[in-house]
Formats: sequence, C-alpha cells, structure tokens
Amino acid sequence: MPLFVGLAVVMVAVALALLLRPLRAAGDPAGKQRVLLQRAHAGGVLSAAEYQAKLAALPTASDPAPGAPRGWVLALAFCVPMLVVLLYLSIGAPDGLQPALAAAPTHSGEAGAGAGNQAMEDATRGLAERLAQQPDDRAGWLLLVRAYKVMQNYDAALAALASAAERWPDDPDILIERAGLLVLLDPEQRVSPEVEQLVDRVLAQAPADPQAHWLKGMAAYQAGAFAAAATHWQPLLDALPADAEGRDMLIAQINDAREHAGMPALPAAAADTTPALPAPAVQAAATEPAAAANGAGPRLRVRIEIDPALQARLQPNDVLFVSARASVGPRIPLAARRISPIELPLELELSDADAMAPQFRLSSASEVIVSARVSHTGIANAAAGDFEAPPHTTATTATEPFTLRIDRARE
Repeated sequence: MPLFVGLAVVMVAVALALLLRPLRAAGDPAGKQRVLLQRAHAGGVLSAAEYQAKLAALPTASDPAPGAPRGWVLALAFCVPMLVVLLYLSIGAPDGLQPALAAAPTHSGEAGAGAGNQAMEDATRGLAERLAQQPDDRAGWLLLVRAYKVMQNYDAALAALASAAERWPDDPDILIERAGLLVLLDPEQRVSPEVEQLVDRVLAQAPADPQAHWLKGMAAYQAGAFAAAATHWQPLLDALPADAEGRDMLIAQINDAREHAGMPALPAAAADTTPALPAPAVQAAATEPAAAANGAGPRLRVRIEIDPALQARLQPNDVLFVSARASVGPRIPLAARRISPIELPLELELSDADAMAPQFRLSSASEVIVSARVSHTGIANAAAGDFEAPPHTTATTATEPFTLRIDRARE
C-alpha cells in the first residue's frame, strides 16, 4: 500500500484521542467527550458497537462549570470527519494530489467554503482570543494548532506553536506537532534532519509516542533504511486490536518495508491485507448492493503509457502510483492504485472499489484529477527524478477511456 494509506487510516483513532485528551482536563469532561464521540460515530471513525461501549463507560453527565468555553469545543468537534484529510496531508501526497503545495509551498492555505468551515473559523477565532487572555492553557494551544492545520492556515499554526513552545519548550506534544507541521510544509514532504531531532526529543520523553514512531519510520524509509522503518512501525501494529480498522493496511506497509530490506513478511495470519469495511460501510452493504459489485458508480477507464526512453530506465523496485482526487475540495485520493511499472503500457479501471475510506469515493465527486507517477523510492511522496505524466481532469460520469503518458522526469 502507498505510504500515505497507512497513517491516514491507522492514525484516525490516535488523532481522535488527541482531541479528547485535552478536553478531559477542564469543565465537564463527560459532556465534552460525549459530543466528540457522537461526532466520531457520525463521521465513521467509531462503529456503532464502539460508540455504545465508549458512551456507556462515561460518567453520568453533569452541568458544565460556569464559564466553560462550550462554543469552541462543540465547533471543534466538527474536525472529526476531516481527520482523514488532515492525516493524509500530514505525511505527504503523490504528485498531482497536492499540485499547489508541490509546486510552491504555501503557509497560508485556503479558508474553504460552506457553513461548516465558517463555524470552524469562528470557533477557532474564539479559542485564539481566549488564549490571548489565558495563555497558560497548554491544552488550548494544542487544540488551536490542530484547528489551524485542519483549516490549512499554516502561518497561524506555526505562530501558535511558537507561542506554546515559549512556555513549554520541551513538551513532547508540542514538539511532535512542530515535527509533523515541518514535514507538511516541506516541498517534497520529506523528513528533514531538524524533524528527526524533534522526533528524537519526543521519543526520549515518550518512547511509545505513535506519531514519533511513524515519522521516524518515514525518515528511515526515505533514507533506504527499510529494516529500521519496519522496526519503528511495528509498535503501531502491536498497539492495534486484532480487528482494528486499518490494521491490515499497516501490515501491508510494514511488509513493504520488510520486503525492501530482504526480510520475510509478517506471518500470513496477520498479513491478510484485505481491509475490513468500517461499520458505516458494513451497514450500507447490508441494505443495498455495493456499487462496485453491480457495476454502478463511476468507472474511469485509463490507459497509461510511458516514453520509451524513460521505460528503458525503469528499475525492478520502481512503483507506479495512479490516483484520482476531487478537482475541488479535500485533496485526499478518492481512488488509488499501486502497480509495477514493468507492466507498462497498461489499461486499468478506477472505481469506488479503489477508495481508501468509505467517506471518500469517486462517486462523492463530480469531477476528478487523475495522475500517474513512477516512484524510484517506492513511497507515495513525490521526489526528484520520479517519472510522471501530466494530470488529466475528467468528469466521474465519463465513459470514454483516456490516456496518461509518462514522459518527463521530475526536477
């Protein structure tokens, strides 16, 4: 599986915990957790069974303490359905999935549109104003940074991190937030030496921090230290329940690193890489036929060719990434494939069956941008020297095949 898939799915639970943890320290923790659990369930992060179990474990609700900042807590709960997008962006994207960021890194981002985005902006502004009056609220600063990241307001996120770091310079949560943001803002989404230093400081204080292990593994993978990458990702797998959503995808990513290192794959019982459907998708499948099974939904027919001069330079470990994202809105892939470029030229069909998450499918967009890129590193992050095709924009209702020709090396 592409590198971005592992964290985008596996770390949703971690990100939800990061939202819940600061809220437990103030006001009415049961009430605030209940709101977030409801949002997580509605957004597909928690199954019905998980939601009911966590809800039952909460203490009896009580009235919020006087002056409790309920407004921004409720509005920030809207972040949960966007966590997949946030996490995907946090670890990089194949070229074409973030064209503006890949071409020239920006720290400002887009404000977005719609009532949900406006509510998010208003709530974040209110939180920032409160922190100006109560700057010693560490949990509030962390929430503010994460809210800015969701909104893609990276200048503000950096400024908030700087303010927090002045008060808590060695706090592992603040350090890992900065590390993740620096990776996001890197033109190639690479793990720089500065990021590695930050991660090492985090691991010195919090040896089990999952984000630190993921970034450390990314750094190792990008440097070609595949055995080390697998070692750093193994604790993430060990921490996941056997039936956890995303476990199989993480196993696939670890096995990819192990294969590159010449190591045997994980045991077959653990390495079944067919991901289970999340609860919302299971419920939908029980009430109506799956689109991929009955032929309904978008089916984009793509032919991928490569210039003969570039084809002669292909290496056995090269990987072809084919992805489609919405032309407007979140840049998370709605369909993604990983293929050996040795098979080029080839024809394939992208459909809802190629989605990484049930909330993000081809059928959720009217127009998509399809990209093809050959990676020499085997990871989804675009890198200098990769072979790529100009992206193609098409309606998801299109029935005629189109061609992507890989004819240039990325500079």
